[in-house]
Amino acid sequence: MNVGMGSLVESSGEQYVITYIKNAHGVDLSLIIFDVGANIGDFSSEVQNIIGPSAILYCFEPKKSTFDSLRRRFPDNEKLNLLILDLEIRMRK
Repeated sequence: MNVGMGSLVESSGEQYVITYIKNAHGVDLSLIIFDVGANIGDFSSEVQNIIGPSAILYCFEPKKSTFDSLRRRFPDNEKLNLLILDLEIRMRK
């Protein structure tokens, strides 16, 4: 999203947007959110902290080693759907 400055959820503007959505739509908000390029899940974690368990997240992370870290961070969470797509760009000589 990178609405603000930096790559952290707190400084990129992502935290503001998540809070805005929650305040604009109320506490009974049921969302489906796609976190494309989820990395290790900072954005998804913030969605869960602010919106709560009503948010269903689909996290896409193309890099296998990073995806494995994401999976370890969110074990057995029925509201968080983790998907891996083999999208890594490979250099060819």
